[in-house]
Amino acid sequence: MPFDSQGDKWSCQSCIRGHRSSKCAHYDRPMKRIPKAGRPLAKCSHLDGVDCNCREVWAIMVPLAPGSMVCSPESETQPVQQQQVYHVYTEGR
Repeated sequence: MPFDSQGDKWSCQSCIRGHRSSKCAHYDRPMKRIPKAGRPLAKCSHLDGVDCNCREVWAIMVPLAPGSMVCSPESETQPVQQQQVYHVYTEGR
């Protein structure tokens, strides 16, 4: 599983869905930061209108050294567009 310089784990969406995120080595696919274990919060704890980092960030990751599991977003080595996905939470089911 790729790690970034802050120690966060990254994996592609198909490996996350297939419960194989720890074995992901698909550097050619958009990668998503792996959330911490446990049940996620039902709602962002920040006030409405406050700019926060409670969104998913996707990036194309590149290995820093051949065969290394340490990687960095491709945008640090060359420009690439990152997609930000905002979650909408609803009350109840």
